[in-house]
Amino acid sequence: MELELKSKAGQTIYAVRKNLVLLAFWHIKGARCLDRIRLLGLGHVNGQWTLVATIHNFLKLSRASLATV
Repeated sequence: MELELKSKAGQTIYAVRKNLVLLAFWHIKGARCLDRIRLLGLGHVNGQWTLVATIHNFLKLSRASLATV
């Protein structure tokens, strides 16, 4: 893995992936004002994060389907 990241192609792929992941977190935390988990306990936190990520993905899909119409 380390050799792949040190190669030029690996650095390019990682740079693109890093930007995609950071953009998703920015949308969730910044644009949707969900900057903190408001529940206690690992089960509740996992449930809230799953709900937030599902809503984020659903909104992306709905925007993509409207763009193709």
